[in-house]
This record gives sequence, C-alpha cells and structure tokens, in this order.
Amino acid sequence: MEKEEADRKAKEEADRKAKEEADRKAKEEADRKAKEDAAAKESPKLGSPADVGKAIFDAAHAKDKAAISKLGPTREELVSAAGEANADKVLKATLDGLAKDYGRLVADHPGLARGTFGEVKAPSPVKKKLGKDPSAVEVDYVEGAKLSYELDGEKKEVELGRLIRVGDGGWKVLTLLPKQAK
Repeated sequence: MEKEEADRKAKEEADRKAKEEADRKAKEEADRKAKEDAAAKESPKLGSPADVGKAIFDAAHAKDKAAISKLGPTREELVSAAGEANADKVLKATLDGLAKDYGRLVADHPGLARGTFGEVKAPSPVKKKLGKDPSAVEVDYVEGAKLSYELDGEKKEVELGRLIRVGDGGWKVLTLLPKQAK
C-alpha cells in the first residue's frame, strides 16, 4: 500500500514537472516569436547594398549595436532562403555573428564614430542558394562591398561581409564583416 502511494506521488510529481517544462518552453517560444515580430516591424527595408552600407555606418557612428541587429534577416526570410528546418539555427548564428562582428567593427575602425560617410561600392548581386534544402529559394547575394568614410581628411575603408535580399524584400546583413584570417 505504501509502495502504491509512493508510486502515485512520484507520478504526480513527474507529471507536474513535465507540465512546468512544457509551459516554460511554450512561453519561450511565444517570447521568441514576439521578439521576431517586433524586429521584423522595426527592420528597415533597404533598397540596395549601398543603403545597407549607409545604415551600417549610421549605426556604428551612433554607437548603436541594436540598430545593427535590426539589419539582419527575419526568421520568415530565412525560412524562404534556408528552409524551415534550418531557419532558427541560421537566425541564431546570424544574430550572434552580428553582435560579435559589431564589436570587431568598432574596435578595428574606431574612426567610424567620428568620421563622415563617404560611399559604398558593391559588386553586382548574384543569385545564390544559401543551403542545400530543396525548398530554399535563391537570394540576391553580395559579398565584399566596401564602405568608405573620411576621418581627419583621410579616406578609410571597411570591407563588409555578406548581404542578401530574399525575394522582393529589402537588403539584409547576413554577416557584417568577412571572416577573420587566421
């Protein structure tokens, strides 16, 4: 009898913990979706790679790290570009990379905060698939755009990373800077 009572209590405790875990995961998912929706609404629609370069300069000039994250693609764009199965992973990697690259950008180019914007030169976009998922669509892709600015009469240049446009959406930053040489 005591064993049955102990088993029943253990089962109730396990059920309670499972429900708490499910509730916690549901809340995390709802919070993530709300954050993505808010970011999508705040995300500017930039018409060209040059517009993205100017937005990057403006964010660095204002020392606004949050503005850089808003330049990244939305989850919905990544579902189209990388497939449903990869979208969350690519979104997390992109946002983490933008945060890390922002630190590199301001450390390697402190003059961005004091300089004046020059121009952005970008190669012509190419069509490219971002992954192997068969449902992924080709995106417009630019790598190696150059952002120039002037500081104390001297022209400086920053090589940008990978920029993409999914469908008719605006241009977004996939990686802020190119990979570091090791």
